[in-house]
Amino acid sequence: MELHNRSLACEVIVAPLLRASENNGTCSVRPDASVVVTCTLTLPRRRYTAAEGTAIADGVKKLVSEGLVHLEFTDQVKQLLTDGKEKEALALARERVQADPKNADALVRLASTLSAVGANDLAIETCRQATKLDPKSSAAFAQLADLDTRDETGRAFKQGMQYNEAVEALRHAIELDPKDTGLSLKLAIVYQHDAKGVLFAKHSQAGEAVATLRKIEPELAKLNALNNLPYALLFNRQYADVKSFYEKDPSHARWSYRLAAIAASDGVEAAVSAWEGAQTNETRQAAFTEAAGYLLFLREYQAAAGLLREAEKGAASEDADLLAHTRPRENARSASEPPVGLTQKLIYALLDPDDEESWKNLYVTEWRELKLRDERRDMLGLLRAWRQVAKHELGLEAIADVAVSNGAFVS
Repeated sequence: MELHNRSLACEVIVAPLLRASENNGTCSVRPDASVVVTCTLTLPRRRYTAAEGTAIADGVKKLVSEGLVHLEFTDQVKQLLTDGKEKEALALARERVQADPKNADALVRLASTLSAVGANDLAIETCRQATKLDPKSSAAFAQLADLDTRDETGRAFKQGMQYNEAVEALRHAIELDPKDTGLSLKLAIVYQHDAKGVLFAKHSQAGEAVATLRKIEPELAKLNALNNLPYALLFNRQYADVKSFYEKDPSHARWSYRLAAIAASDGVEAAVSAWEGAQTNETRQAAFTEAAGYLLFLREYQAAAGLLREAEKGAASEDADLLAHTRPRENARSASEPPVGLTQKLIYALLDPDDEESWKNLYVTEWRELKLRDERRDMLGLLRAWRQVAKHELGLEAIADVAVSNGAFVS
């Protein structure tokens, strides 16, 4: 059965149940479209015999033991999209709007469908109409924020997303419905990206992500997002806070986060000691290798190398040796030979995600009209041996660090 009108949902599904039970009751539909039924049992007498009381108690126990009735409704538009029937889904979504032009929910669904079929700019325009129709709808503003995090084809967190608009829409949705902690969780996820959609990049607002998650920390378990806070803390380099988070309740520890934080702040030996006292179903190799991957992202190369060695229990590891010799750009020394030094500078410049101009200063005048995208692609081709370490894909800055620190440059 397909129901896209909330009052109709109560009338078609809930009301008959209440009437059939001949009991007093109420029904409502929450913003997430779940149907809530409240029934009141009316007893005709005030007094009952001991046997009758026992029978009533046994009946209640039996009713409770049978569990709740779970009804699940799938929106037909969503099902059509799942089945790959995009034209039919879009046609149905438009029919709903035509049937009820003042229904903001119908417009929101149409906007979501437009984005799903690759027309995100039109989806944003449509969703804005929904927010004007119902300016108090937190769901409409939340959907608008989701659309703003997508590029023109509907891909999430890609270059072309409207970052500031997404943040503004989510903040407004939270103002409209401050009890919906899921909105704050979504806002924190947006903060973890930068305006180009890159996760935990130099210009992402990781600090704001942490602050937002702190506000809803007691609700994170209910949102199935308990580890989101230590995740944000780790990539904001708040290692001490990651450790203290798990010290409060070690049973929830995701050991890869914890190991990474301990190794970065206290050393690999401290991380090993913490692991040896742990009670966990995670395997040593998986936890240590995953933790090393996080530290690679953070460019904590020495600690990452140590964790990789521990993952293999001290066995020889070329990847660990490679990282042990790697230094971040800010701590690296330029070669004394001018040709080698120039090459190293070019690697750093072409692989700097935040600098699109300085590489031109290293080229002769007639080459400065070349495109960064092409030059970066060619450089990555030359450095392909260092694009992956310990099965972890490296970011541009890390590739440059590893290449410059370990490459055999000959002048």
